[in-house]
Parts: sequence; structure tokens; C-alpha cells
Amino acid sequence: MKPFLLLLSLLFLIGTVHGNTRYETDELTGHVESSREEILSTRKLRKQQFADLLAGYETQLEDHNSGETLLTEKQYNKVLHKIKAYKHKLQELDLDADPRFVDRIVAREAHLNEVTRARILRRSSGADEL
Repeated sequence: MKPFLLLLSLLFLIGTVHGNTRYETDELTGHVESSREEILSTRKLRKQQFADLLAGYETQLEDHNSGETLLTEKQYNKVLHKIKAYKHKLQELDLDADPRFVDRIVAREAHLNEVTRARILRRSSGADEL
């Protein structure tokens, strides 16, 4: 009986999902415009992910410096490089405090969609001429 209920609930979910109804999808490129809230929440998630990665590498460096877990020279250089890269990325992700920065992200996303659309149209019109 359980597999039947599982199948029935799965069919119900498939039948009720009609795609993304929040925004219009560009028929040609499949692009769905992101909202400011989505962009900010994604950036917040990425900040947390990079902060966790940075903490892990800083722990490795501390363990090496204390002599607890020694790293090879190659590993040590990699850890230093990762720490520098993640600190830089976190500084970049802090730019979203400025609302103009988020506006530029939204505008860039729209521009990239238009460029993709133009490229698709150019390719499809070129294929028709052959």
C-alpha cells in the first residue's frame, strides 16, 4: 500500500507543477530574471560557504604553525593561496551592501541574456541561409 501512496503523491506533485510562474521565461534562451531578493540571498549563502572554507584553511595553517599537523611546502603554499583568495572573495561579496552594486548585477544579467538571444538569432538565421 505504501508504494501506491508514494506513486500517487509523486503523480500529484508532477501534475501540479507547471514551471516557474513568478517570472516570464525568455522562450529563446530560457532565461528567468532574478529578483533582488534572490540575488542577495544567493550572495549571503555564498558568503557563508566561503567563510566556512576560509575557516578550514586557517585552521590548517594554525595547526601547521603550532606543529600539530605539518604541511609539505606545496600544501603550505596552497593553503596560503586559498586563504588569500577566500579573503578577497569575501571582500567582493560584501559589496552588495551598496544597492547600486545589486542594480549592476541585475543589469548585467539582463545584458547577458540579450547577448545570448542575439547570438542564437544570428546562428539560426545563418543556418536558414545555407
